[in-house]
Amino acid sequence: MEPDAMKFRPFLAPVAALSLLGVGTPASAQPSPSAAQISAEVEAFHQYRFDQPFWTPAAVEALLRLLETSAVDGLAPQGYQVARLRDLAAKTMADPRRDRRAMDLALSAAFVRYAAALAQAGDTGVTYVDPAARPRPVRPTLLLLRARESGSVETFIEEMAWMNPIYAQTRRELLASGNDPRRSALLSLNLKRARALPRGPARYILVNVPSARLEVREGTRILESMKVVVGMKHTQTPEMAGMIRYAIQNPSWHIPTDITRDKVAPRVLKEGTAYLRSKEYEVLSDFGPAPKVLDPAKVDWKAVVEGRVEAFVRQKPGPTSGLGKIVFKFPNEMGIYLHDTPGKSLFKQDDRLASAGCVRLENPDGLSKLILGDVLDPTATETDKYVPLLRPVPVYLSYLTAYPVDGKLVDQRDIYNKDKLPSAMTEGKAS
Repeated sequence: MEPDAMKFRPFLAPVAALSLLGVGTPASAQPSPSAAQISAEVEAFHQYRFDQPFWTPAAVEALLRLLETSAVDGLAPQGYQVARLRDLAAKTMADPRRDRRAMDLALSAAFVRYAAALAQAGDTGVTYVDPAARPRPVRPTLLLLRARESGSVETFIEEMAWMNPIYAQTRRELLASGNDPRRSALLSLNLKRARALPRGPARYILVNVPSARLEVREGTRILESMKVVVGMKHTQTPEMAGMIRYAIQNPSWHIPTDITRDKVAPRVLKEGTAYLRSKEYEVLSDFGPAPKVLDPAKVDWKAVVEGRVEAFVRQKPGPTSGLGKIVFKFPNEMGIYLHDTPGKSLFKQDDRLASAGCVRLENPDGLSKLILGDVLDPTATETDKYVPLLRPVPVYLSYLTAYPVDGKLVDQRDIYNKDKLPSAMTEGKAS
C-alpha cells in the first residue's frame, strides 16, 4: 500500500528548499552560472524597487571583508577588485542624490561570483556515488532573493547563510587562529573538506567518521544525534556522498567474501558446521537473484581460508543478525550502508572503530522516524522487506577532524592518519 504522504511531513517540509540552490538534481542539468548569466540576473533583480536599500553600509562592509579574506577559501582576492568596490560604495553613499544602480550591480555581481566560486567544491576527497548528492551551482536570482528575504543582508553575508554552517564556523575560526600554525593548518584542511557539505536549509544526514557520530541536520538545527561505529583502520569507512533511497526491514546479511575468508571460514575449520548453525548462517551458490542453498559440509573451508575458493554466506534475519532490524541503503559499488546492530556495547566505548566499513547506528529507530515517518511496521516478520523513501535523503560520510561540539569546533582524532600535518604541528592535538 502506498504510504500516506502526510506521514512524511517532517522530511517534506524542507524539501522545497532543495530547489533553491539546485540540490537533488543532476549536476549536468544546472551548470555553474556564466559571467553573462550573472550580469543578466543581477540586472533583472535590481530592476525591482525595494522598500529598503539592498546594500546598506553594514552589508557592504560585510561583503568586502569576505572578499578581502577570500584567500582562505582558496580564491584570489585581487579578482574581486575590492578597492574599486570600496571606493564606488563610499562615493555613492556619500551623496544621497547619486544614482545607486552602478554600486548595486557591482556589489551584487561580486557577491554572486564569490558564492558561485565557493560552490565549486573541487578535490575534497569525497566520492559522489549519486549525482544528486554533488554540490549544486549557485543560482544568482535565488541567492539574492534569499539574502533579501532573510531580513538582514548584512547578517546573511556575515554568517554565510548560503553555505553549510560548518563551513562558515570553520572559516571564522581559521581567520581568528592568528599565529598558531598548527591550528591554522588543521582548520584550513577541514575548511576544504567542509566545502563538500550541502548548502542551504535542506535536511541531510551527516556521518562524521573521526568522531564516530551521526547527525540529522537541517540548516543550523540538529534534529537527531547519535553515536555510530565506523570502519577499522584496515577497513576504513570511505569519504562519500549519496542519497538514501530505500530501507530494508528484517534484512539478511550477505557477508562480504573477504570477511567470510578471514573471519567465518577459520571458525568453521575450528568448530565445524555447528558454528554456522549457531549464527544462523547459510551457504549459497552465489549472491545472485536466485541462489541455491548448499550443504556447508561439502565446502572446502581450508581452500576458502587460503583464498583458492570463494564461499558465499548469508546470515538470516533475527536477534543475532549483524544488520539488526533495519538497513538504510544508498546505492554504491563499495557496499557501504547504515544499519542497526545487536552489538550495543560498542556504543559505550570512546573508540568505535570496529566495522568493515559500514556505519552501525546507536538509534536506528530515531533515524527511521525522521526519514520514514510512521510507515515501518514494528511487528512485521517479512524477511528483506523493501521500504522505499518517498523522497531520497542526502547522506554525507565526511572526515572532519575539527568538528562542532556544543557550538565550538573541537579537534577530533585523526583516526585514519589523513591530516598529514607537518610533524612540528601535530604536538598537543586533542584526542
